[in-house]
Amino acid sequence: MNAKTLVRAIALPALLASASLTSSSAFARFSMADQALGHILQVGVDQGVILGLDQTVAQLRTSGEIVWSGVHYNVSAGMHELLKGLLVRAQTTGRPFKVLSFARHAGSHGGDGIVRAIDLQMADGENLYIDNPNIINAVAGVIHSLPSGRPFVPTANSYSIGFPRTAYKQGDVKPKDCHAGTVGDPHPLQTDKHDYTSFVTHDVFENQDRFDVFLSPKHNECSPTGDLVSTIGHMNSPEARDAISSAVESAKSLGAAFHLGYADALNHLHIAVDTNKHPLP
Repeated sequence: MNAKTLVRAIALPALLASASLTSSSAFARFSMADQALGHILQVGVDQGVILGLDQTVAQLRTSGEIVWSGVHYNVSAGMHELLKGLLVRAQTTGRPFKVLSFARHAGSHGGDGIVRAIDLQMADGENLYIDNPNIINAVAGVIHSLPSGRPFVPTANSYSIGFPRTAYKQGDVKPKDCHAGTVGDPHPLQTDKHDYTSFVTHDVFENQDRFDVFLSPKHNECSPTGDLVSTIGHMNSPEARDAISSAVESAKSLGAAFHLGYADALNHLHIAVDTNKHPLP
């Protein structure tokens, strides 16, 4: 299904009217869905509260669509609402969010041509690295404010969350029974130090237990229960369990829904939306 058909009725908040005339007219020749996405991102980039999506905005202004490596991407209705919610929060607080990865041909980032996931490297002006001393509160704050999607999408947004994790430890083995990611025989997880040394402190690799507050590295793209709420009980830190549980319940009380929780990477928070209906991760 073409995701553009899902977002015809998306309305922008009144505060997005602050976009310049130049920015507004830049998207006028495109569909309502593309105008909506273009405005959300352009306003945030212009105001300095969305970081990391300059190329995406430039591409939208030029062609009205996102194309990487020859693949044409649409953005799901739920992702439209998530981006809108992130922008509103950033404008309200004056603290930016930064996108590490958006549209790419992998999993829920656009493996089927529809973008349903985003990797946040910063939210509320704080890095979402596992060695951030305030990482528990930073992640809980994002989850707490996740938009329900209603009434702009047919059903409530259903989120799957990939939590920041510490580095693989010697001898770590991915469990056989995974509810996301690769399912198969248990296999050793190789060190990933070379992938992250420019993002996190060296201490992350030398003293992993100190930073292992969410899910253990063996749960990389592997949900221990198949359900985010019950997965919270597998988190290593009591403070993380309490904060994430409270944030999830708050978001649920406002209409959001949740699917999976799993460990993801050292330097970002992965948020996939509408994932109860589509393959993961």
